[in-house]
Amino acid sequence: MDKLKQTAADLLTQFKGDAYAHGLGAIERAGEQAARLGDDFFLVYGQSTKANGMYDGLKASLADAGLPEGRLELLELVADGVVLRYS
Repeated sequence: MDKLKQTAADLLTQFKGDAYAHGLGAIERAGEQAARLGDDFFLVYGQSTKANGMYDGLKASLADAGLPEGRLELLELVADGVVLRYS
């Protein structure tokens, strides 16, 4: 299975280069990826994103990359796509 995972990672890297974060540490690198595109950003997430800790990890990664939280717009969705919160 490790060989299969490595093959998949290699294919993604060949296809997307460094424009796509995947695998272990991808959440920690999300801010770095986003910062290359500018400092206005919109985060769309679902309920499980908060429950599994990914939301906090993404916000920390964005802050570590120097992206100002005041420029972050959030859109939280429920499973059927209805907007719960927009700020």
